[in-house]
Amino acid sequence: MTHSSAHAANAGTFTIGGDLAVHRLGFGAMRITGPGIWGPPTDHDEAIRTLRRLPELGVNFIDTADSYGPDVSEWLIREALHPYRKGLVIATKGGLNRRTAMSSSRRWRRGLIAAMHRDSVIIRLRLVGRRSVLSVF
Repeated sequence: MTHSSAHAANAGTFTIGGDLAVHRLGFGAMRITGPGIWGPPTDHDEAIRTLRRLPELGVNFIDTADSYGPDVSEWLIREALHPYRKGLVIATKGGLNRRTAMSSSRRWRRGLIAAMHRDSVIIRLRLVGRRSVLSVF
C-alpha cells in the first residue's frame, strides 16, 4: 500500500454506543510514552510527528489512558493536535494506577473506586483540552 492509498477509512467503521461512528483503524497512544510506558518519549519530536500524521491518514479515534506516562500521552496528543478537528474521538480508560513513581516496581495497580475514576476523567479532559471524552471504566 502506498502512502497515497493508506487511509483509515479503508478499514471500515464501527459504532460506539449506537451513534458514534469511528474508523476501525485507530491509534493506541500507549507507545508514544517513554520506556516501560513511563515518562516522556525518548524522541519527543518523533512522537509529535507521528500524532500529526494521524489526520492525514484518516484516523479519527485515539485511545489513551490515565496510566500511559502517566499523563504523558494526553499532553502529547494536545500538543500535536489541538485545536482538534471535527470528528476526532479521544477515548480514555481508568482503573490502573501508576502514580506511585517512588515505588521501585512501578507496577500497575487495579481497582479505582468510582470517585477516583470520576476524578481521573476530569483530569483527562483538562489534559487533552476537551469538554467531553469517551470513558470506559
